[in-house]
Amino acid sequence: MLETERAVALFATANATYAQAMKHLASAIEELDRTELEKSVGKTWDAVLQATNALILARTGVEVEVNPLDDRKTYVALAQLPERDEALKKITRSYSILENTFFTTVLCQKDIEPVSLLIKDIRATADYLREAEALANGG
Repeated sequence: MLETERAVALFATANATYAQAMKHLASAIEELDRTELEKSVGKTWDAVLQATNALILARTGVEVEVNPLDDRKTYVALAQLPERDEALKKITRSYSILENTFFTTVLCQKDIEPVSLLIKDIRATADYLREAEALANGG
């Protein structure tokens, strides 16, 4: 019974984290409308980290500390999910692309060009969040 209660609690925590990630992304898209691009990227990156950490929590029962300035723990935990699962391999590749785009290129190197592509990537991040949520729910 205790294991069932723990599973329910983990599921609730993961779902709450996804909800927060979607709010961050919505806020990021709102920032786009006001042309505050770097701020929008920061919120988008935070949403990616939250959704990824919720996936890790749901799959492993281990909560990873979210640190937008150092995502190494998140990446390592994600990479350690079962290698045989093609969907998990795909989302790990997607995470790496988003990390490179949002964290490395924009937040660290301060390179926001081309702006149109960056805006497209921010808007497309909702697909990543939905995919992470589906995988956390057993999809």
